[in-house]
Amino acid sequence: MGSKVQKQALQLGFNKFRLIQLYARPRKLRMTFSKSVPDVVDVIRDYINLQDSTLTVDKSGGGRNFTYYIVAPKAQTYVEAIVKMAGLVALDTSNMAMQINIYSNSDQIVRGIAAAVNVLYEDGMLPHLEFNKFEKKYPPVKQEAIIAEWKKWL
Repeated sequence: MGSKVQKQALQLGFNKFRLIQLYARPRKLRMTFSKSVPDVVDVIRDYINLQDSTLTVDKSGGGRNFTYYIVAPKAQTYVEAIVKMAGLVALDTSNMAMQINIYSNSDQIVRGIAAAVNVLYEDGMLPHLEFNKFEKKYPPVKQEAIIAEWKKWL
């Protein structure tokens, strides 16, 4: 499983960059012909597009668990937005536990992505995270680590 974009990032060696992991919950979904796109993916794509308009986006996976891949060669950034369902209703954003893997050596880009995702909610992302869902879907991550990583980049 994977995608052409993931293979491109591996060929460019972007997987060797520093890895930052943030956890998020989308506020809403955008429906396309055959898939749903979380707003988190849209804001990450839009922010990276401002840094590097040559970016490429792809998706793999099924209806309940899927991954979006974004690679920006000029900005030397690779992002994997992994979505896992932590509840029964697939189109309910409260059931979505997202892990955002950012491969970049640029603090500016990481901070920009974190800020763009954080403003999806007026009071920020942290009050809207259900930590038990992340701990269940992405072991061994813990609530304290999620909070610390967000605070580091905001």
